[in-house]
Amino acid sequence: SAYAVIRPSKYEDAALELLEAMACEVPALTSDIPVFKEYGEEAVLYAEAQDFQQLGDNMIRIYKDENFRSQLIVKGSKRLEHLRQQAFEPLVSQIISHSA
Repeated sequence: SAYAVIRPSKYEDAALELLEAMACEVPALTSDIPVFKEYGEEAVLYAEAQDFQQLGDNMIRIYKDENFRSQLIVKGSKRLEHLRQQAFEPLVSQIISHSA
């Protein structure tokens, strides 16, 4: 099991690593680009991709502050559940409308 997922990136079009981290109950630290913020919201710790001091400080924070790390894990689980509901809601609505 990983202690954290660290994913600094300047360019991404998907946030698969964040979703995997949430599913595995592992906190994530990533760059503050729009796609990561859209999927991660408050469940992820962010830093500027090229700000190595900030990345390092945040890595240390996750490592040393067990309470903060636990909060990220809980927020990640809740965020993942929200994303799952959001993804399946249209499908469920379609099934219900076809069976009525």
